[in-house]
Amino acid sequence: MGQCRRGTRFLGNVRLALQHKEFINGPLWFVQALLLFSLGYCAWRPCWARRWPRTNARRGLSPAYRWWLASALGVGAAALAIRQVIPVGVNVFGLQLAYFASYVFLFAVGIAAWRHDWLRQLSWKDARPWIVALAIAWPCGAVSIAVATN
Repeated sequence: MGQCRRGTRFLGNVRLALQHKEFINGPLWFVQALLLFSLGYCAWRPCWARRWPRTNARRGLSPAYRWWLASALGVGAAALAIRQVIPVGVNVFGLQLAYFASYVFLFAVGIAAWRHDWLRQLSWKDARPWIVALAIAWPCGAVSIAVATN
């Protein structure tokens, strides 16, 4: 499809893409992924509607640090498992599914944060440990990249 910028006709490029079964999403992969996540959520939500109240949001405590650590380990394990089947660089319907463990997790956390009003409850006391961890991890990451490339 990249030949359009060279002056070739659009419909001819569409015909070629259909014949070769090759479409390149470009930056719209993100929109495609969000659409799939949203459709999945719409299909999943009725199954659990009885467990949740009808109101759009309810206040709830944000998860403890142990939950976030366990979630990080779980997402890492899920990413490793997915990459055993679909390695990085392999496109499935224009999406690199090797990265989707964290995408699905963050989509679900975003829904939970909205439903339980976590962002409005966030205080400096809650954010401070994460800011300290960032202040330590960021320079360590830069140093490790510099060491690995030399």
